[in-house]
Amino acid sequence: MQINPNGLLCNPLDLVFDIGVNVLAPGIHCGNLTVRKQAVVELLPGEHYFINGHLILMENSQLIGTNVVLVFDDKSNFTFQDGAQISLQGLQGKSALAGFVIATTRSNTQTFTISSSAARQLLGAIYIPSATLAVSGTNNQVADQSAWTVVVAKAITLAGSPNLVINANYAGSTVPVPGGVGPRSGRVTLTH
Repeated sequence: MQINPNGLLCNPLDLVFDIGVNVLAPGIHCGNLTVRKQAVVELLPGEHYFINGHLILMENSQLIGTNVVLVFDDKSNFTFQDGAQISLQGLQGKSALAGFVIATTRSNTQTFTISSSAARQLLGAIYIPSATLAVSGTNNQVADQSAWTVVVAKAITLAGSPNLVINANYAGSTVPVPGGVGPRSGRVTLTH
């Protein structure tokens, strides 16, 4: 049994969705979550915590959510592969996580993998400061349908010939830009 960030007990429960539309309310998702075949997972608006597990989208599945943030603990990550369709728009409102679409702790050193040919919308800040964002594929368009995307990661690796698109149309969305990034950052740096 693990304790999650909100102090509630977390009993890992591995879930597999193969069919239909599956709606997840915001809150704690404890254990592995695998979405495959043509199943759809719709995240309702709010903060979705992934604790002690992996979020895996594969085959022709879909992950959709508007006004959401996916928060991963130290032991959790995601893999978006095959033709999985990803359409996520970051959290709005007055939360400390407003503007983020994906976030994790500073001590998470996992690899977050996008090899899907259909991860077209990741609108918001992807904050994985000690982790790696691994993007691969052949001519995959990643985040190209997002008004803006910000990536804060220890490393970004590209394999094959994917196109990771970092749009900067900050006024083209109702998702707020977190302080310190985007037009309010003052500078852009690439380090190695």
